[in-house]
Amino acid sequence: MKSNISNLKDTLAGIIDSCFIILVFVLPFVSYPFILNSNKTGKELFFVTVVFAWLFFKALKGFKNKTLNIHTADLMMLLFFSYVIIHFFIFSYYDFLYNQFWVFTGYIALFYLFRLSLDNKNKPGASFDFIIKLIWFSCFAESIIALLQKTDYLNAGNEYFQVVGTFINPNFLGVYMVTGLIITLYQFLFLGLKNSIAKLLLLLSALLMLYILYLTDSRASWISLVVGVLFLLCTSSKSFTFLKANKKKAIMLISALFFVGVSGSYFLYQLNKDSVDGRTLIRKITISEIKEKPVFGNGIFNFPGIYNNSKAEYFNKQQRSWAEIKVANYVSTAFNDYLQILFEIGFFGFVLLGLLLFVIIRKTELNPKTRLGLTFVVIFAFLGLFTSVLYNPTAIVLLVLGLSLLVVYGGNKKEMLTITNPFYIKSINISFIIVSFLITALFYVKTQTLIDFKIVSDSGNQKFYYKISDNKMRLIEDDPFIEFKFGFEKFHEGESIKGIFMMENSVKKSPIPDANVVLSNLYLQQKKILNAEKLLLLNVGIEPFRFEPRESLLKFYIENKKFGKSFKTANEIINLPIKIESKKAHLYKENARKIISRYDLD
Repeated sequence: MKSNISNLKDTLAGIIDSCFIILVFVLPFVSYPFILNSNKTGKELFFVTVVFAWLFFKALKGFKNKTLNIHTADLMMLLFFSYVIIHFFIFSYYDFLYNQFWVFTGYIALFYLFRLSLDNKNKPGASFDFIIKLIWFSCFAESIIALLQKTDYLNAGNEYFQVVGTFINPNFLGVYMVTGLIITLYQFLFLGLKNSIAKLLLLLSALLMLYILYLTDSRASWISLVVGVLFLLCTSSKSFTFLKANKKKAIMLISALFFVGVSGSYFLYQLNKDSVDGRTLIRKITISEIKEKPVFGNGIFNFPGIYNNSKAEYFNKQQRSWAEIKVANYVSTAFNDYLQILFEIGFFGFVLLGLLLFVIIRKTELNPKTRLGLTFVVIFAFLGLFTSVLYNPTAIVLLVLGLSLLVVYGGNKKEMLTITNPFYIKSINISFIIVSFLITALFYVKTQTLIDFKIVSDSGNQKFYYKISDNKMRLIEDDPFIEFKFGFEKFHEGESIKGIFMMENSVKKSPIPDANVVLSNLYLQQKKILNAEKLLLLNVGIEPFRFEPRESLLKFYIENKKFGKSFKTANEIINLPIKIESKKAHLYKENARKIISRYDLD
């Protein structure tokens, strides 16, 4: 009887795990149309809620555990996470209610949830097989959605791109297609498929994913696919044997691959020079900021605010070449995760993260499962050189899965401590139960508050404070856009000091040009001329190729009788090349010429 009850509990726990695994891997398809920024913010809210709800159930199940093994990787994870938390509260512009903070925490929780699910002694390999098929199915479904967008049967809902799948941009879609292709290849190589229909379906899905990858125009994704396929194939025992026995052929093969890689990279660069040049500029300015604070960095999640201010200073300080000006778009990431990590948490945090990964990867036994895990790690480590994996939650979930595979199946776990005291084990589980329940409840309330925020925003005539209390406002005001909206309302409802403070804090986190213009106008109402000028100059430097910021600055100088600066700004407008032809650009130039003529007449 006890055995039957135990089996029933294990079966129920397995079903719960499977349900949460499904919820985690359907993340790409999640969107919350009932809130603003439905795709990005919706995915964040969903991810945190699912992960901590899963942690709640896992902690409940953990009460019956008699031992708790602590490994070297766990101690390194604790050290790294402690550093990040302390660093966050000291240096970050945000507080602990910020979504991205809990998304990051969710990644660490997910690492352990994957480990516990994969390391199932009763049904070894069951969760792994289920996850492989689930990822393949999700990637295949995503490719079908993208195909429907390409053929205009489905609207992407994106004003800039026709084909994005359910992602916010084609690059994220490209990364997902790479994952699908690697998983498809893995099934062909290791699952021993005998069903002809299954093989045909896999082949057709691979062809469709390749086509969608082609449509994304994602250079980094193509290169990462080649790297991933080569790594998966070359880590077999046969490959090692061949390389050892045929050193000359191996050298020739590696040389040929290197030549093809360099040639391919040059060809891909020619396809979109401005994109590559733009990222070169980002790296240049980012590195200069890293040099200013190399040890501890500039603060987690502070990149958009600090980088765009630094870029504005770079362009406003002296005349720069048109080659740099034309690619200086507003950006919120470094498009290089290694630089972004150094920028935000410094060399000390970077070393801790490196040591954590080293402990997880070192002495890993190569087998089909760990080869797949290492392939994921290599792919995303490579992509991190050219794009932002850190802010692609779907990619990080797959990276976390890869690291979990290495820990569970790598045979390199080194136990540092074993806890057998029932009181300590139960205390740890109670702590996780309480924390996970509170976070799940918190994000449920946050979601409801964001729904109310959208309702008020869409109405156009309601006031936020009628619908949302100050306590609920605090749950969501860490979002720069929301904080600015709240501050703007408070300013016009008589709380000008509080309102200005909130808007200033918002543009410090994310100096979006439109927000800067609004705040500069409010400064003018308060006769804070220098503050207004500073923001208008910031806009010029943030997007130096645009005419509108210079036109706004020119009007400001004329209205405030700063004739010398008016003359200088008008000349800049006349001499600024046109990046994208438009009637407005020529009107701005004509207006500047009239102003110059007026000064000449005077």
